[in-house]
Formats: sequence, structure tokens, C-alpha cells
Amino acid sequence: MSKSRNIYNKKGTGTISGTGHRNIQINGEKRGEHRWIVEKVLGRRLKSPEEIHHVNVDPADNRHENLVVCPDRAYHKLLHTRTEALDACGHADWRKCWICKVWEPLDKLSGGRQLYHSECNNKYSLMTRSRRLHGTAPPP
Repeated sequence: MSKSRNIYNKKGTGTISGTGHRNIQINGEKRGEHRWIVEKVLGRRLKSPEEIHHVNVDPADNRHENLVVCPDRAYHKLLHTRTEALDACGHADWRKCWICKVWEPLDKLSGGRQLYHSECNNKYSLMTRSRRLHGTAPPP
């Protein structure tokens, strides 16, 4: 759960939330500045599942060219996942094995939400089974 602390920005420019987003007062209503800017550009209020993505991942950078409307949270998370992969290994479509932390193409990984190499999963399964049975990890 994020902290709800607010830090005052320059006088008259609103506050910065604990997540780094700028908040402003519009007609007495506290609003996210990024949402207000996108709504002005679109000419309408954002719909319920829509979310705003900051392209450069800086939640305080609300230039309209840095803001993208995502149809829902799943798409927004996908943008962050692909950006993280591109920054880490140079391939937006690669993912990281949660066990060994090595980035690979999807066809070299298995699993659902948590992806892994088959070999890593086998070693991990043996290690956890041994810990359960003997209360210790097997020798390396």
C-alpha cells in the first residue's frame, strides 16, 4: 500500500502524491494532472477501465506527448513489462526466468504468470522437496 503523503510543489501548482503523480485542484476537486491533461486532449472524461501510461516512466512528467491512454490495466502492465525487458536485455518481447533471473525469448521459457526455464524449475523443485523432507537444502 502506497503512502498517502503529499509534498507541496511550487506555490499554486498542486501537490505530489506518494506515487510521484502531480495532483491539482479543478473546480474544488482534487484530480491527477495527467488525467486532466488527457481528458482535455480527448475532449471527454476517461472511462472506467482506462489508465494513463507515462512513456518515460516519470509520473510527474505530464507533457501530453509523454502520456498514452491504455484501454485497461492489463494493457498498461504490458507496456511496463515490455519497457522493462527492452531496457534490461534489448528485446521487448523477451521475459525473465523468475528463478535464475536470465532474460530469454518466450519459446525458451515455460509457466504461466511466473516464467521459468525447465532446468531451473527442476532444480528448484528438488531443492524445495529436499527442504520439506529434511529441513535443509541439498549440497550444491
